[in-house]
Amino acid sequence: MIAASIIIRLMGAHKIDVGVSSASTLLTTTPPDTSLIIGSKPPRGGGGLAILRRRDEGPKIGEWIIIYASGSISQEVLEAVSQFYQVPRELRGAAVAGHMASFSKNLLSSVDDKIISGLGEVFGSDSSHIKEGLKVMGFGVWDSLSYVFENTLDPYIPGVTGNPSKVSEIVGSIQQSDKEALKRLSKAINDLTGLELVSVGLKPIYWDEYPFVDPYELHICLLASIASGSPEVSSYISTGMPGLSRIAYRCLDHKKMIIDYLKDIIDKSKRVSTYSVKGRVVTIYPRISVNIIWPVHRILALLSHYNGYAVYEIEEGYAIPVDKTIDPVSMKGLRITPGGLAIVESVQGAAEVVSLLQ
Repeated sequence: MIAASIIIRLMGAHKIDVGVSSASTLLTTTPPDTSLIIGSKPPRGGGGLAILRRRDEGPKIGEWIIIYASGSISQEVLEAVSQFYQVPRELRGAAVAGHMASFSKNLLSSVDDKIISGLGEVFGSDSSHIKEGLKVMGFGVWDSLSYVFENTLDPYIPGVTGNPSKVSEIVGSIQQSDKEALKRLSKAINDLTGLELVSVGLKPIYWDEYPFVDPYELHICLLASIASGSPEVSSYISTGMPGLSRIAYRCLDHKKMIIDYLKDIIDKSKRVSTYSVKGRVVTIYPRISVNIIWPVHRILALLSHYNGYAVYEIEEGYAIPVDKTIDPVSMKGLRITPGGLAIVESVQGAAEVVSLLQ
């Protein structure tokens, strides 16, 4: 998605029109010999973007050749484009989040310090600056630790995020500069949740004028924006600050919706059910806005909250996040949204989709 936006920006700078479309339309399209398409589906940990290119060898789907990247291709695209075009700082900053996402199965707070320490060399020292402290969304930017923990979604901390009274009780008067106190705080929170969610280490932070405080927040907001479809989001990012600011503005409501929904799940105000259907284990989550399925799905995965596959009830039926690279032919006939959700009418239908994903 971010790699695609860099290429869109490059082409726009050279007055070349770029077509942006959902992947499903490619099965019925005959590409010109000079075509290059970067597939931008919802971000997924451990897997990169699929590149489709017309050539003579390789696995084919119709007229298209599919090549799978093992990680994010943002770095490779940036290096290639930078040889003849100065990629704007705001796009390089966005690429930091995409690059980090390829090293995590869920969210960015779990990315290893070795990856963080090399970001400046890869994306430019001005793309973000690195701070040592809590690997928590907002740390190092928001002065108040209480505000950081009350609003963090990466990691989301059950019983703490969205709970100001609990935050005040845990944080107390700890200062951000007190490294040993931060380590004790991390341990206290992890002991409280029974999960290794918070740690002390290296964390990238964006500059003051950027619409997002850090790559953690940008990643969450991109996951929330993906319901609109990768093509639209890639186009927004390619414009730089205007498009990124629009994504950030939309995300204000999304973040509140995520916190409210997860609170109801964690404190069991809303029912979650697990079924075995046709030999497939599925966990059914209650009614949810399509806009927040991806960030909620990533957070629930980080919390090891569901068994089997997570399925979300929506207004039109049920949605299953398709978060692995699959052969589009095997999914033919299914309704797949531009945001990477398989939509079915029943739990039985969800089990059939799950069988294709395993």
